[in-house]
Amino acid sequence: MDEEVQKWSRKDPSAIRKAMINPENLESLERGELKFS
Repeated sequence: MDEEVQKWSRKDPSAIRKAMINPENLESLERGELKFS
């Protein structure tokens, strides 16, 4: 799980910040289902 988050932080740090604000989104983020614009 941590590795996934690290991958995402490199790819899209703002998505991680949004997921931290909305933790219910983190699961979708991990599955790559959230698309932040």
